[in-house]
Amino acid sequence: MLAAIVAGALIYLSVLVHERNAARSEVRRDSAQIVDLQSSNQQFQAAVGQCNAQVTRLRSAAGALAREQQARENSFNQRANAIVAASATQAAILQTAKIAPDCENAIRWGRAEGPELGRW
Repeated sequence: MLAAIVAGALIYLSVLVHERNAARSEVRRDSAQIVDLQSSNQQFQAAVGQCNAQVTRLRSAAGALAREQQARENSFNQRANAIVAASATQAAILQTAKIAPDCENAIRWGRAEGPELGRW
């Protein structure tokens, strides 16, 4: 009977030792995996930082292009408005010009105004 108790205790002890060794082995594997995951996480964080920096550069470049485009558009609008104003002035001059109703006097008037009319 005593031999059975001792044998049972030895078997129980060997099961406990095996379980302990298996748990230690699992902890080592998990620890190694944690180190790998931490390294991978740091690499991902670095990549995210690079992507964010690139996005910032692209936003800045897009903003600069938008401002440049707006400045160009404003410049073209100003030039177009100046051309329209000059054309309106010239049209007003023509509308109030004293042009004789006969062809000969109209031709004379056109020749006299020719250089001015040619600048349009």
